[in-house]
Amino acid sequence: MKKNLFAILTLLILAAAATCAEAQGFAIAPRPHTEVSGSVSGATKAELLSRARRWVALTFDRSDVIDLLDPDAGTIVLKWSVPVSQPSEWLTPTLGETCVIDIRDDGTWRLRVYYPRIAWAPSEAAVAFDELGATNYEAREDTRFISDIAKASFSGSMEWPVGEQLDSVAATHLRQLAAVQQFRSDRDKERGRATADYRAAERRWHIINEPRRAAATYHATLAQSLAAALASSSF
Repeated sequence: MKKNLFAILTLLILAAAATCAEAQGFAIAPRPHTEVSGSVSGATKAELLSRARRWVALTFDRSDVIDLLDPDAGTIVLKWSVPVSQPSEWLTPTLGETCVIDIRDDGTWRLRVYYPRIAWAPSEAAVAFDELGATNYEAREDTRFISDIAKASFSGSMEWPVGEQLDSVAATHLRQLAAVQQFRSDRDKERGRATADYRAAERRWHIINEPRRAAATYHATLAQSLAAALASSSF
């Protein structure tokens, strides 16, 4: 009989999405996760909007990224997502968020990022492996690890907000890593042979931390890239 190793994870994702849809409500005054502003002297709002639209097209290479475009108000709303890397070949974390670009007549601009989140799903390799009806210990452990964190810290949701709560989860696993014996002897240390427990704890730490670090990198790069594009008349 075929063993669906990732059925539980898939059901958790669907249940979390339904729960979020029911409990979402409407934010009265949503606060941006990050906000960056600048100004370009001598450029009109129309020119800056044109540069911003070209930047979007070249940066994201997707036609569905622009969710709203209001030339009169000078506002562009972007909704986008991108897979981010981490050590497990059995999991695919995806970073998603909403970006609002506002441009004014005096050449000032502002980029605000809302609701950055990391959504977890089985990787293509995991799905293909599972369709063969096989059991893989590493895949099962990685899936269980993420599911346990979702239950303990995110109300069972497989979509985790980027922020203080995720920072706290990462800090906890870093402390756990530091508490594990890394080498059994000086000889093992010289050869770089870490203990199995240390390697497992290190893997769990990187599974959590690398998508989190990627989110911070994306936000910084996004702001720098937009600023350069708006400032360059030849962009």
